[in-house]
Amino acid sequence: MVKDTLTLLEEEVEKLMDELESYDVGTDEYKARLDAVTKLTDRIRDLKKIEVEEKAEHSKLVIDENLRQDQFEKELTFKKEQFEKELTFKKEQIEEELTFKKEQLEEQIEARKNEEMFKLKQAKIDRNLRWIQNGITIGLGVLSIGVSVWGTNKTLKFEETGTVTTNAGRNWINSLFKIKK
Repeated sequence: MVKDTLTLLEEEVEKLMDELESYDVGTDEYKARLDAVTKLTDRIRDLKKIEVEEKAEHSKLVIDENLRQDQFEKELTFKKEQFEKELTFKKEQIEEELTFKKEQLEEQIEARKNEEMFKLKQAKIDRNLRWIQNGITIGLGVLSIGVSVWGTNKTLKFEETGTVTTNAGRNWINSLFKIKK
């Protein structure tokens, strides 16, 4: 709008300048026309000044907006980088925790396996010991019965008459049958 007004004023000044040449210098009409040209020229200068100020203000606003946009982008980039660093740090922490817990679970599983293997081996050893103890007990029982039968048999063979006459034979028979007197 200022440009349209400015253009109209410049056209008017040119028209007045052309008309001014047709008047004699120093006449009242010449002075009136010259005064009108001067006033219009002053108006043109004022309008151009306003236009320059508006352009400067607009440029300042554009520059300020660009600066704000740049600042915003810098802050956004900074916050994004901070977020990514924080995210990476937390991810590493979680991975470390998971690795630690995995190692703990593996150790617990290994300990349970070892404990179960120990229990199985201990049970096998206990079973073998029971078999051996039972075998020894049976063996001792069979041996004592065998010795008793053998001793009795030898004592009776020694005493073929059917009565035990020796002190050793009597003691043997008494210990077997535990006869009380």
